[in-house]
Amino acid sequence: QKYYKETGNYPLIIGLAKNAESAQNIVVKMIEECVSETGCADVKAYLKDKTDFMKKAYFKKHDIKVIKQEGEK
Repeated sequence: QKYYKETGNYPLIIGLAKNAESAQNIVVKMIEECVSETGCADVKAYLKDKTDFMKKAYFKKHDIKVIKQEGEK
């Protein structure tokens, strides 16, 4: 989109899903991981801490990483 091209302020994509059920599975998995690692369900803080080490300089605009979700066919 024009805004991102002009500013270079690209969003950090946490997860993509092909349908509502897959989206729910991704959210459940993130919450379970958060609780397992921190003992609480503050997912926003957990994701911020987990992604703070990432700097935009390390990423190219068009890098794509494909991850197969567990349980998907």
